Amino acid sequence: MSARWVSLGVEVKRVEPGHPEQNGRHERMHLTLKRETARPAAADRSKQQQPRFDDFQNYYGLIRPHEGIAQQTPETPYTASDTRPEDK
Repeated sequence: MSARWVSLGVEVKRVEPGHPEQNGRHERMHLTLKRETARPAAADRSKQQQPRFDDFQNYYGLIRPHEGIAQQTPETPYTASDTRPEDK
């Protein structure tokens, strides 16, 4: 995927190995994900664990307001592209 982004002119920035503080927002999302879905882990991955991830994804992406986009949900400002990458 990085090669595709570079071909589109997107600059790929990576954090230094062993420096999660350089990617705090992402690390914080993982902490929230673990707390909400996997602590404690469900006994059955498909029947119990997967629904936890599905519920989290729905809440985090569709219901929860995000400070970075003026307390909107992520789907509010989203506009689908007119072209699909595989069409190019």
